[in-house]
Amino acid sequence: ADKEKGRQGDKKKGSKGPARFDGVLDRAGAVQSYRINAKLGEQLGLKIAVEGKAKFEPMLTVTDAAGRAIAESGDGLLGVTFPSAGSYSVSVRDREYRGGADFKYRLEMGEIPIVTAVFPMGLQRGTKGDIHLEGVFLPKKVIPMTIDAKAKIGDMIALPIGEGVLGKARIVVGAFPEVTGGGKMNIPSTANGR
Repeated sequence: ADKEKGRQGDKKKGSKGPARFDGVLDRAGAVQSYRINAKLGEQLGLKIAVEGKAKFEPMLTVTDAAGRAIAESGDGLLGVTFPSAGSYSVSVRDREYRGGADFKYRLEMGEIPIVTAVFPMGLQRGTKGDIHLEGVFLPKKVIPMTIDAKAKIGDMIALPIGEGVLGKARIVVGAFPEVTGGGKMNIPSTANGR
């Protein structure tokens, strides 16, 4: 994505690193936006870090030229693959629309590897299966997993997604067989859908 010249950006032309923007949501209701241009299928990773002592819960939203949200995140990370070429807006706000002098942030946009979803979200203990990753700039899209038969039901298991990859990539240990394609299910079982 090409960013328009901004007063707070420090990305140099031709640089491979992410563009960085320092900002402040200086009053209640403040929303800061950054305009970008993207190509069809282009990926973008976004990461926001909060500075200061404010109770700042950042929300990231990417909207198209018509103002429709195409991606949103409240955990400080967002990966998006653009559905068409055009102009987009990346917005930063507080979840509750709070603001003040201490609502400081640093936004990074670029080739940042981020997992946005996993499927299925769990596996039955004592089984194995492939976990499919969704996201941007991922070194791998499928991770084979084996769940120990003695694993505790409800435990969250981190996936080995690769060094430097951001995002919550974990699955839950289940008690019942996992079903992933719809259709008939035996009872008991756990349904996974998207």
